[in-house]
Amino acid sequence: LTNKVISQTDFSGVWQGIMVKDGFKNEQASILFADFKINKGSVEGKTRDEIVDSDLYAVKKIKGTFKNNEIKFNQFVIEKKKNSSKTNWCNIDADLIYNDSTGYLEGRYTSIDCKRNTGKIILHRSKASFSATTQ
Repeated sequence: LTNKVISQTDFSGVWQGIMVKDGFKNEQASILFADFKINKGSVEGKTRDEIVDSDLYAVKKIKGTFKNNEIKFNQFVIEKKKNSSKTNWCNIDADLIYNDSTGYLEGRYTSIDCKRNTGKIILHRSKASFSATTQ
């Protein structure tokens, strides 16, 4: 048996999944796309948060770190968005760890600017291209 070692370059690219606020069900999740660019332990890129069954979205810049199959990042600028009067886009700090058995990046997030907004993130490698505009 050989141990599979994941190199840093394997994490660069588009991932997609869900962001579930604590106290909510997976069916109530937001959709999250992440485009990671990893270089020597640092992470840069963008995320796209989407509200299910709507055309509402926010594209945010991210920065962070990568070490030992763990990505830590924070969203810090909303570059583009489409929202309604009821939409409040919250920037987050996230800590995701690669799960070898599932192939998912999984972890927790805490909002930087919205109180009581914490939850979980589950992402999988995606063949989709990252879109900074409406679908």
